[in-house]
Amino acid sequence: MDDSNSNPVPIVRAGSMVSPARTSQEVWDGLCTAYGLDPDGYDADIVSLVREELELPVGDISTLLVRHSVPVEQLLNVVLRSFLPLATMLSDLLCMFEQAEATCSDRENFVIAYDFGTGDDGLLPFSLDTFRTWVSAAVSAASIARIPRWTLDQLELLRNIVIRRNFDHERPLSAAAARWSREYDRGEWPRSLPAVVSTGHSELDRQLRAARSMVSAFVETCRRLSADRPSLQRLNDQSLQLPDQPQGEMPSVGAFVYYDGDRWPETIIQGIDRLTATHRADGRPDAPTLVDQLAEATRPREVVEVERLLTSIEEVLSLPAWKRRHELYAAWTLTLIVDAAGPKLTTMHPTPDGKLSFSFSGSHVATITTPQHGAVLVMAELRSSLASPVGTGRKSRIQPDYVLVTPPITAASSAVAVVECKQYRRASAGNFSAALRDYAAGHPGARVLLANYGPARDEILDRVPLPDRDRCVLLEHLRPDEPAQRLRLRAELRHILGLNAESAGADPSEPLADTGDAWATVQLTWDNEPADLDLRAHGYDNDHDTSPTWTVSFENRGSLEVQPFAQLDRDVTEGWGPETITMAKAAALDIVVKQYSNSGTLAGSGAQVRIITPTTDALLVYPPGGDRYARDWHVAHVRPDGSVVTG
Repeated sequence: MDDSNSNPVPIVRAGSMVSPARTSQEVWDGLCTAYGLDPDGYDADIVSLVREELELPVGDISTLLVRHSVPVEQLLNVVLRSFLPLATMLSDLLCMFEQAEATCSDRENFVIAYDFGTGDDGLLPFSLDTFRTWVSAAVSAASIARIPRWTLDQLELLRNIVIRRNFDHERPLSAAAARWSREYDRGEWPRSLPAVVSTGHSELDRQLRAARSMVSAFVETCRRLSADRPSLQRLNDQSLQLPDQPQGEMPSVGAFVYYDGDRWPETIIQGIDRLTATHRADGRPDAPTLVDQLAEATRPREVVEVERLLTSIEEVLSLPAWKRRHELYAAWTLTLIVDAAGPKLTTMHPTPDGKLSFSFSGSHVATITTPQHGAVLVMAELRSSLASPVGTGRKSRIQPDYVLVTPPITAASSAVAVVECKQYRRASAGNFSAALRDYAAGHPGARVLLANYGPARDEILDRVPLPDRDRCVLLEHLRPDEPAQRLRLRAELRHILGLNAESAGADPSEPLADTGDAWATVQLTWDNEPADLDLRAHGYDNDHDTSPTWTVSFENRGSLEVQPFAQLDRDVTEGWGPETITMAKAAALDIVVKQYSNSGTLAGSGAQVRIITPTTDALLVYPPGGDRYARDWHVAHVRPDGSVVTG
């Protein structure tokens, strides 16, 4: 058994789990017992990730962790990675809540309250400051999972090993590796990696799985940076040159662009596949040498202590938001609806005494001002009557997650859009088609959007009657780490609401502030330290100028109505953010983050900047290998065509 699996792991909260936990099995069983992990239900995604990343076969996870001698660190790293979507959802919700607080007359007493309709147990009230601590815990845990654990030298070494060791480059690929390569070649980020088939040499199998894990982490990071491979390449036109980065440093954004452009993931996947086949067929005697070489390439250079990993996991699993993770997905989807219209056209509705309520029994959560429909009310859980619904459990009425409706809200024909949220690991043709049929029938003038966290096959639409089929849309894999699907939902909603510049006949070169349609948004978030980071945009008359003609910052927050057609929403001086710059008109600009605090560092700030343009949705994180004491971070250059250049 691995040495790391035999060292006692101290438990932070006495009695919360087994104490001490000596093995990955004890840690897993403790998490399930103390925090209610539901491997067969809502937490099946965590189980799937654990099974895939650790190459475990079908069966009980607890038993398999022992059978395959999985080290504690490996298990905890995978569990932490499963928190990445949660961290993003909570961060997006925080932005929406802060937008609502800004409109509240009694901001000191501002409180958010969810009523999930299950009596007192279903009530979840909290203050904005409390929610910020939840976000901090989740983001902190996710930041550990985001740390690149291998250097550029190791990426090169692994590539050289698989190329040098593959004597038979003509050997056909396995069906799984060939399918993965086809998806990658189409410009997609493949959703799963081919499993490593046993070579009959246990240590070689272990190292090949470690190489596979490197590819998995690489592709996952790329997926967070861009919707697809072409979008990643648009992040940096210098991608054909190796980024100016010291040897031995952790990969930067530019490095991911470069190595994807050089098809590093494909080289490794095909190399592993052929190496496995060669050793299975020939029983090559050089396996011990290959094991040593692979170990040097795959050994993580950034190692996080088990105690820190476990502490972070327990902090997340103790959050009230985690206990309500079943309902979190639908709550997060509202942030996408609000974001589609933008803050200028969307008004949240806290009560005069500072309470923002979301009720299972129905609530008016926001109003969107549109040029086509006038005021559109965003209603959560709006109940409507429907004779003979086909969905199981529905009796003479329907209740979608969200209905976008014009007055009078009781009229079936008033709805312009319905958004239903599903959290299925596998598409349920019966359940999904029944929901589409009932909501289309109950809201005959609305476009019905059904979003699933997992897959959703287009064939499901074939079960919807022809008269309603054209109004129904399936959105699969709508989740925080899938920017392409988020952008698709945004485009659908903007079209429905008549907010697209094209549909309004507007000139794309003209300012779009009057319609609320931002050309681009740039948002900075960070941890509680340093207290004061500042987001700045320097604009240029054209992409070839070297001196900016205007700057938007806390000193000059700009305007959306007149030059520079860019505006900073606020100056945050007490940590966290967000600070957002909205661009109403296409421009060339540099995005910079400046540290003004005397305490803390950029390297320890957890700073990340999300840039959304008509062609790009990129999340950029301060490089772990960056200058620890830098006061300025040049995040990116945005071009007038919407492409983003880093480095």
